[in-house]
Amino acid sequence: RAARDAAVGSGAPAAARDVMPRMVPEPLTTGRQYDAGADGFDARFAASRATVRRFDVIDKPQRRCAHGAERVLEIGCGTGRLLATLDGRLCVGIDVSEGLLRIAAGKGLAVMRADAHRLPFAEGSFEAITAGNGVFRDLDYGRAFAECARVLRRGGRLAVHQYSRWSLGLRMRRRLAADNPLH
Repeated sequence: RAARDAAVGSGAPAAARDVMPRMVPEPLTTGRQYDAGADGFDARFAASRATVRRFDVIDKPQRRCAHGAERVLEIGCGTGRLLATLDGRLCVGIDVSEGLLRIAAGKGLAVMRADAHRLPFAEGSFEAITAGNGVFRDLDYGRAFAECARVLRRGGRLAVHQYSRWSLGLRMRRRLAADNPLH
């Protein structure tokens, strides 16, 4: 209610005033949930041609953001599927799941366990940051974006892929009105 009242007082559009406040999960809880499914994660992903095709589209702007950057950070790197395809001189991935990071490290990728709300990097450390697969759904937007701004160099690039709350699937997306302010 306090968030809604703040939106009303801020002159936010009517649609924003009607949105329930987001409940942001505790990072350690999120990490444990992904740890539980870490074994076989890549195999399950690769088993669905539709999923692989969908992520080819989703990952393209992430790769474009990182292209030509010396130092790239991927937030929510998981098993390193996207991280392995980025072309920066130094590409670092962070995640809250020890199980997924273990798999990424086994692929020879530079990864570490870290919370996007408190990035363990100095100001201006990266030319590009990617955050794919809707990872921001588990983050406090303000805190995470502030941390991204802090560790990005001046003129740096940020690519975030985020699912709409109401369109997590293609079938559901078709049911939404084109002018739905939440989409």
